[in-house]
Amino acid sequence: MKPEPDQRYNLVFAGQLLPGTDPERARRTLAGFFGLKNTDAVDGFFRGQAVPLRRNLTRVDALRLYKQLRAVGLICEVPKAEKETPTPQGESPRGEEQTISSSPDGNLEKRHSPDSDPVKSAVATSTRTPAESTPKRAAQHPGTTAKRPKPRETPAPQEREPDRENQTRSRDSSGTEKSPLRGKAPNLFALRPAATRPQQALLQSLQLRALVATAVALALCILVIAIVVRFPAQPVGEEPRGPLATSAVAGNRLLMMLPGVLLLHERSGLPRQRIEASELGLSSLAPPLSADQEGFVYLTGSGEDGLARYLRCDLDEGHCSPVLKNTSQTRILARAHSYLGDRQYLLADSGELLLSDTQGTELARAAVQLPWGQARLVAHNGLLLVPAAEGPLLGVYRPDDKRFGQQLDALLLMPDGAVGAGQDRIQDIITADDHHWAILQGASTTAGLYRFDSRWGQGTSIPATLGSNAYLSRWRNVVLVASAEDPRVQRFTQAGVREADFVSSMLDDERQRWQTQTQLRAQLRRFGVALPLLLAAVGALLALLAGVSIRALQSLPDGRTALLDPLPSGIHWLADAPTRDTKIRQLGVLLVGSAVLAASSFWLLFGGFHALCFLPALLGSVGAWTAFHSGKGGHIGMLKEHAVLVDHDGRYFYGEQASLRTAHGWLVAPDVAVPLRSFGLDNLMGTLNSGDITIITSSALFGALRLTRHPWLRGWLLVLGGWLLSALLLLAI
Repeated sequence: MKPEPDQRYNLVFAGQLLPGTDPERARRTLAGFFGLKNTDAVDGFFRGQAVPLRRNLTRVDALRLYKQLRAVGLICEVPKAEKETPTPQGESPRGEEQTISSSPDGNLEKRHSPDSDPVKSAVATSTRTPAESTPKRAAQHPGTTAKRPKPRETPAPQEREPDRENQTRSRDSSGTEKSPLRGKAPNLFALRPAATRPQQALLQSLQLRALVATAVALALCILVIAIVVRFPAQPVGEEPRGPLATSAVAGNRLLMMLPGVLLLHERSGLPRQRIEASELGLSSLAPPLSADQEGFVYLTGSGEDGLARYLRCDLDEGHCSPVLKNTSQTRILARAHSYLGDRQYLLADSGELLLSDTQGTELARAAVQLPWGQARLVAHNGLLLVPAAEGPLLGVYRPDDKRFGQQLDALLLMPDGAVGAGQDRIQDIITADDHHWAILQGASTTAGLYRFDSRWGQGTSIPATLGSNAYLSRWRNVVLVASAEDPRVQRFTQAGVREADFVSSMLDDERQRWQTQTQLRAQLRRFGVALPLLLAAVGALLALLAGVSIRALQSLPDGRTALLDPLPSGIHWLADAPTRDTKIRQLGVLLVGSAVLAASSFWLLFGGFHALCFLPALLGSVGAWTAFHSGKGGHIGMLKEHAVLVDHDGRYFYGEQASLRTAHGWLVAPDVAVPLRSFGLDNLMGTLNSGDITIITSSALFGALRLTRHPWLRGWLLVLGGWLLSALLLLAI
């Protein structure tokens, strides 16, 4: 059954305590419940007689007080309150004397004579004036003076609900009128005691957090070092500026080789197919590159084991197989096929000339000198031509099986233009129908392109732009001059006339793709370094906050908050400074304006994408502004040597002034922190008794703000986190 909306309850105590409860502590708690300093005044509650502590409460208020008292060991009951018959104004039921006193909500209510009830007796004792209850202490405080009692008065009906905002005067049980409150009093119904935990348990928890945060920060720093060492700042392979090798394949199509891809062009030069090394079951590609009449392509490729092998590949089938069966570990530098096509000649990096059939069976081998420039084999008119290692000589070798590799002669390639230019080395050679082409270069001179007749005589210089490591190849009826450093491929007719350069659109796409991948890899590396660093900074910050919290916990006393129900009379609430809202607004505008200004600057300089990186900083500034605004509230009240601190969230501390600490414009209790500048009290020592307040350090103040979960600390952490995340995004792009 649902409780009736207008049902009221009483809070009754019969002196029973929970097992293990300290009786003296229970007496102090009950005395604090009524705002009493002397525990002797509550002796009547522990005589075993059921005494109502509160009458006519709502269900919510009754359960709240029941839980609070049970938490400290007092066993109470919450019976339903009987509805009373209204009596005429000014008459007391059963002829009992009535007095007027203030209730916790600030309204005036009638109470029975305190002589017949322990509750009224305790309230009467608690509401005596300072001059009546403690004359010695009143003499020590000149500002506290005793006031003469006035005759008891019965308020008029319109005066029964005074306005708390106007700070209504209150009366005690003897009819003594109290001075009005100074400043704005808090909402009494919203107050709740600060949740305190045993200091030792909280200290152990903070120490564990500091240890875990420190360990995480160190582990992330080690991870950053590992990332930097394992993934150095380098691009994705080599930049594909130009083709590593070119070759004409079946159908007069042009094939270009890059480190990890083959680019196939139509006879007209239009792009046809892009073949990655992975499609052939390889991880990388390398020269030499050639093709036979059957459509097979010969190249050097590395598999999963990382070993480079000379392979014959079928591009249509996507399959490659070793060219040599028994010498698969031999690195081949050049290849040429016989005129009949049943033999192939291979030049190995060991300086050996190999002869094999088309099935890969080795037939013969002979020792030769490796060329000075490009490794090249030319089968021409039944002879093998190999450039010499020294001088502009072209070695002539026998290709037959019986005397394979026997050198027959040497040709001297030294046209008139090469002699004058000091070009005394052969860089590369090819044969083209009835003419031959060669690139000659000296040890310290630039290279030159020359065209020879069918007998390698009458060399003619051909104007050409030759880059480093330029090489020659044939395509259709033209001669190509290419270089791995130049994306342009020069074309020359058989007569030596230069045509328009060939520029592959596929090669341009590969360069663009390489740049994108390199930038992405650099961004990922920066992000991979920056993110652990950011997390390490967060871990270090958490460890630092835990450390300062430990220091604050050691600086603050292990006090417990007394109950403020009912509110003790005579509390003077300090007025707030009128400029605190303006300062919070100015700070919020400064933070948000800084983020907007930074985003606008990057928008104008680098574009909108960079400006979006400042979105976390903007959101953090807005969140900090909200946190600062929510943390500007609070109340400070003074009652002789007692103090009441009410924070932004309605949590309060009520206890001796000796439990307070001050630092840099903050008043800190074990569980509450209130900024003094919000009350215009920059110098608290001139307002309060300096002997009752202890000064703490700046680090302990930050720890206290964290322990009390103050929004201002959360606001600054939001600002710091937002700007750090924005910096991380800028580094990533």
